[in-house]
Amino acid sequence: MFNLSMLEILSFPNNQLQGSLPSNLCLSQPHLTWIAFGTNHFNGFLPPSISNCSQLKILSLPFNYLKGEITVDFGRLQHLKLLSLGGNNFGSKDLNDLKFFPSLYNHSNLETMDISINQLTGVLPDSLGNFSSKLSLLALDSNYLSGTIPSSIGNLLGLTTYSLSANDFTGLIPESIGVGPVFPVDR
Repeated sequence: MFNLSMLEILSFPNNQLQGSLPSNLCLSQPHLTWIAFGTNHFNGFLPPSISNCSQLKILSLPFNYLKGEITVDFGRLQHLKLLSLGGNNFGSKDLNDLKFFPSLYNHSNLETMDISINQLTGVLPDSLGNFSSKLSLLALDSNYLSGTIPSSIGNLLGLTTYSLSANDFTGLIPESIGVGPVFPVDR
């Protein structure tokens, strides 16, 4: 199946598939627009070769057993609308697990980003506000993120849902979110 060069959609969610994702995924399928393997038993790492799927719009791999750093260069995926990697074991126990964030900035099509329920550590960068103005859902909950919530989150004018719960944030909720009175963040 992975030798089908004209393949556009790979969708196998809600099964009991197992094993690791092929390291050459997207090298021989340059026309893929949709990869959906959510709620299976895949393990191993997210193949960096996904960066070669330049037409990719949907990358949905939630609720598997994927682990390690997220090393995909999302900057090459300018058509990406949905990125769903929640419910895995991503994270390297490095304080810089979010170093893939800048490759997602200025993606004018990105609408949904869910990397919740992982083991990501680090501090949300002030440049968080550089995500697409079309971004409507941002789910970062249930990780090990720390520091303060950057006020630049208020620049995400299209944001209708954001979930930052069950992390280690401190400080105040930024006034730029427009939540009225500002209260200390407390777990």
